[in-house]
Amino acid sequence: MVFVLVGFVASIPAILGFSFAFYAATPKFRCKIPHFSNDTFEIQNQNHQTLVDKFIPILEEKSYTGIYEKCTIKSYINSSSNNFTLSKCNEWVFSKEYFESTLVTEWNLVCENLSKKNFYATLFFIGTYGFVLKGIIADKYLKQPPLVDSLRNEQDKMENNLLKIKNR
Repeated sequence: MVFVLVGFVASIPAILGFSFAFYAATPKFRCKIPHFSNDTFEIQNQNHQTLVDKFIPILEEKSYTGIYEKCTIKSYINSSSNNFTLSKCNEWVFSKEYFESTLVTEWNLVCENLSKKNFYATLFFIGTYGFVLKGIIADKYLKQPPLVDSLRNEQDKMENNLLKIKNR
């Protein structure tokens, strides 16, 4: 029975570490099309495909994550010309193929904000696996003085009681 309980306690950090892969996962994404409130990652119709092709640059080398640039968008000088400049995205749309929502999609932790995700992951794992250090620190610095003080108090009480008994 003890072995089962110890095994259960030992499995909790593994479960927590594995859970990070789900709630901090980065789904496929691209820049959100400006002034198109109903934009989604998945292509909705031919008109949507035309807008995506117009505003989102295509990668020179296609990768497994898609054919579109993720962090830049075409900014047109005027709507009638084909002259554009590339600028950084401020908003993104994410695929909902595998995840409805993750920390990455909620907090836009992509492109320039990717370092924030890495910082959060560091804090998460320090907190998750820091329990080993917390226990050692607590044993060394927090539990011993109160324990020693309480033992000293008990010893003093016992000596006082013995003195009272002796003086009777």
